[in-house]
Parts: sequence; structure tokens; C-alpha cells
Amino acid sequence: MLGSLQKVESEKGQELSAPGLLINVNIKLEISYITVKSSNKITFFILNNGVYINYMIHNKILTNMLKSANLTKASCSKLLNTHKNSLDSYIYKFNPSGEFPPSFAYFFLNSISTSFLPLYKNSKKKGKKGKFEFFKEIDHSHLKNFFKIISENKNLSVEYRLIMPCLQHHILALVKISNFENIHYQDLLLNEYVEAILPDYLNEIEMLDEYQYTEEQDERFSNFHVNRIEGYKMEVEAIKNFFPILEILRKHYMKNFVAPHETFRLPVLNSKKKILFSKDFLNRNLNLNKYQDLVLMNVEDDNMQGTFNKNDIALIIKFHNKILPKIFKDGVYALNMNNEIIIRRLQFLEFKIHNRVLVNIISDNKKYSDQKIPLEEINLFGEVVWRCNNFKDIEFTKYELSEPNLFQKKEDNYEIPLFLNQNKKETA
Repeated sequence: MLGSLQKVESEKGQELSAPGLLINVNIKLEISYITVKSSNKITFFILNNGVYINYMIHNKILTNMLKSANLTKASCSKLLNTHKNSLDSYIYKFNPSGEFPPSFAYFFLNSISTSFLPLYKNSKKKGKKGKFEFFKEIDHSHLKNFFKIISENKNLSVEYRLIMPCLQHHILALVKISNFENIHYQDLLLNEYVEAILPDYLNEIEMLDEYQYTEEQDERFSNFHVNRIEGYKMEVEAIKNFFPILEILRKHYMKNFVAPHETFRLPVLNSKKKILFSKDFLNRNLNLNKYQDLVLMNVEDDNMQGTFNKNDIALIIKFHNKILPKIFKDGVYALNMNNEIIIRRLQFLEFKIHNRVLVNIISDNKKYSDQKIPLEEINLFGEVVWRCNNFKDIEFTKYELSEPNLFQKKEDNYEIPLFLNQNKKETA
């Protein structure tokens, strides 16, 4: 496969030089080949009007993907960030069998993905229908076309050479923002993610804004900075649109990696500890989409023995700051009685004649009697939706084998250096 031809002006018998090459030109025929003293795969065509250097393509995978995406090298380079001037080097000189650098793989696949995004301004539809068609096209064809190109280049080791290095870069960015306090809010998460991919781009945009054109400034100088700003904005939008694709790839190729935004820590009411929960678990098993009102509780009494034993863990959806439902269903609830949270089974008895509701408070442990109290006198804390049983009566020692222990020994309580303790100030 031929690469790009670069003309080198010469005369007959002249010795030419190119980067890393030494060529002796001796034209005898109208078109001929010459011997090149180099290990690089480069061919020289000698024509009547000079010598043309043909760089043989080392990395067909890149040119194939650009062609399939109908993307020129110039358009691709605009989204390559720090690699924008290096695309030719990766095509013609980079190791044809090795992994591409993670950052290059990331931005290259990002440019391929972005090439399939439809532009709303070019939509033939108008008004609300046009906007609907635009988003419909994003939802379907964007992903479909990207993964089609990935499949077409599978025989060129696209997974090993581009996808895996790209995911390394993606995961590193996720790890960097793992302590972000608003990581569970999608819009804020994306903004922080972009900051990790394009460090300090906001500061640079702010700085570039100061160079807007005035009568005293050179217009070309000002336009340069305006173009830089527009370039950053284009990169930001491209990365945000690329993020969902990366998450699909991550979950497919790195099944054992759990991203920081896929988990959260739930507080335990009667403990200082927090327990890590998976969002997927709550959504898939409990059909819960929000976690802000969830709380855990250690069961400390035996009133619900048989259903909730001592030291079991209950998951509760709090009613705090929520409008209580007009009609309650019988079930297991958490009550606030005398400033203590307890778990009981409740049966709601409605008396239409007196227009009132009595609540039958039931303990599953039959050694405790039931109580009937008017609904308005009960302080409902929340509804119990899940439990984790504690099988302390099982002799787990009989399952112990000679295999290594999966859990590390309990760490000693080392004193934290003063400068790491956020609650204290270190004095010089």
C-alpha cells in the first residue's frame, strides 16, 4: 500500500539526504528505482522532474480506520491533543506490531467516534421533530458505526493495539477523579473527567479569553487565540460524547474493574462504619435508582427473630423530608420510637366510618405481643427493602482448606502523620 509522496528536488548525479537516509541519485531511465541505505521501508521513485519519496505505511490499521470514518488526517489531528503533529509518524514509522501509547490510542479513537456524530445544524428536519431525529441518530447510528469499524479491523489487532491502551488512559482518568465529592452526578462527573483528560484546559481558556481582539491588538494574533478556544471546546464536546462508548468497552474488556462512580458508601445508623455498595446491585436486584435516602442498620434486638436476627443488616429507604404515601402497604418498616430506630412488621387497618387508620405493630418473635396505635401517633422512619443475614451459627471452620488466606491480616493502628490529618493543623 502506497503512502504519501513527498518531492525532493534534485539533479542528475546529486547526492540526496533525508532523515536517517543517504541516497545517491543517478538518473538513466525516465522512471527507475534506487537503492536506499536504510532499514526503513521507504521507496524512491525517480521521475524527470525530481525524486519522489514514498513512505510505506507501517500501520495500516490507522489508515483503514480513517478511510472507513471518511476522516482526513488533518481533521483527525485536530482532536489528537498533544499528538496532533505526530499522526504521520504513527502511520509511517511506529512499530507495526506494538501497542500504541495510551494517550494516542485514546485521542485517535475519540476522533474516529466523533466523526460519526451528526450535526444538528445540518439536519434536514426542522423544529421539534428535527431535534428528535437528531438525538435518535446519536442513540443508534453513532455507536453502531463506531463498533462496525472496530469489527472491520479486528484482524489487525485493534483490540490489543488501540482499545486496551485507550481503556488504560480512560481508567487512569477515572481513578484520578475517584475522590470527587459529586462523582455520582453525571454532568459534574463528566466535567471533572474532562479536566483529568485535558488538565488545566479551563485555566488556559480563561487566559486566552484575555487576548480577545481590540483596536490596539493585532487581529491575526487575536484570531489565533479565538481558534484555540474553539479547538478546546470541540475537544471537550468530543470527549463527553466518547465517554459512553468507553464505558461500554470498559465493561466488556475489563469486567473485574469497578469504576469509582459505580459504587457508593452507605452509612450504618448505629455504627461509625460505612459499607460499600454497587449501584448495579441496587438497580438490578432492588430496582432502586437513587441512593441519597438509603441507610443501613445493624439489628440489635430479637423482636423480629426469624426474619431479622441479631447482627443482621437491614437496608432502609428513609422517609425523611419526603411526603408520606396516602395509602401504606403492609410490610416491614423502620420506626422512630423514643429516639431509637427499630424494625417491625406493620399492618395498616383502615376504618372508613371513623375516617382513621390504626397500625398493628407486629413482632415476628411471638414472645412479644402486638400493639395497635393510630397512624398519626407513629413516627415512620422508612421502609425496609433488603436484609443481609448473619449466619453465625454455621461452623465455617469445616470449610477451611490449606489454600492461602484471601484476606490480609488486620493492619496495626499506625499513627497518621500530622500533615495528613485534615482535622489538625501542623505548625512550623
